[in-house]
Amino acid sequence: MAAKLCILLLSFVFATTNSLASSPTASTSTKTSSSKDLIRSYCEDAVFPRLCNKVFRKHAEIIHPNGTNELTQLATVVTVNRLRGLSKRVAVLARDATEPKDAKALKACKAALSDAAKEARRSASELSEVKATTEKAQAEKRAAKAQAYMSDAMMNEDLCADQLDGMADGPVKTDVSRRVRQVKQLTANSLSLIHGVATAN
Repeated sequence: MAAKLCILLLSFVFATTNSLASSPTASTSTKTSSSKDLIRSYCEDAVFPRLCNKVFRKHAEIIHPNGTNELTQLATVVTVNRLRGLSKRVAVLARDATEPKDAKALKACKAALSDAAKEARRSASELSEVKATTEKAQAEKRAAKAQAYMSDAMMNEDLCADQLDGMADGPVKTDVSRRVRQVKQLTANSLSLIHGVATAN
């Protein structure tokens, strides 16, 4: 799965970079500036606009000035990567936990995060098939599937958070809870951006 996700991300970067390189209408700096304008405008519709801007501005050079689809695809890939990373972190914490109830809660949380990552990846895969030339009906169908998968990812994130309630208060619970809240914000942003995919085609 990691290899497939890597291929998905590399394909995204390759496609968007080539798109930028082949455009004769503006310089790279102008494209980057226009891309930043797109990000700023697009993030206004995100649930957490500040986080949206923070995540995507660093990728402005690979976002086409008219690339709302690319931006949404990148949102889902970032969400997948963050979920996978958090799942691995929680797995280590579960293994090192000294209290049985904490270990149990963390293992259940890890399982939920793994499921969330799988659903988010399915969402990213659907969006990767949406191009500027994709027919509106087909774009709407894929966007609907992508949104459903990302909604399922958020449900699994909630399951993880519920499991953490059973842990004893302490630095581990505080840290994991904070990270889960952060990834839920990324997922919420992905959902809100996916909503605009069909209308952008």
